[in-house]
Amino acid sequence: MDKKEVERLAAMIKLDLSEAEISEYTKQLDKVLEYLDKLQAVPPQAINYADWPSTQGQKDEASNSDSDLRRALTSQFSKETLEHLEVPAVFSENKEFKSKQE
Repeated sequence: MDKKEVERLAAMIKLDLSEAEISEYTKQLDKVLEYLDKLQAVPPQAINYADWPSTQGQKDEASNSDSDLRRALTSQFSKETLEHLEVPAVFSENKEFKSKQE
């Protein structure tokens, strides 16, 4: 991936990147694409799907522990309504992540 491609991608998603960021992302994306090329070279026969966990035979019904699980999960949210769960903010406002439209 070259600099022009990174600039084009940034423009498509309306990201305003500095020259340093474009250079860094070009290197990083190049490494990702190289790794994907390596993965594509692995023959399908080399993957043993029999070792993967199976979901066959599992029941699609609620168990008694589902209410405990829900309670444990929802306790992490700051607010619960009938329509959604609200979580505390993860990111603070940061100029670095503002798009060109802002």
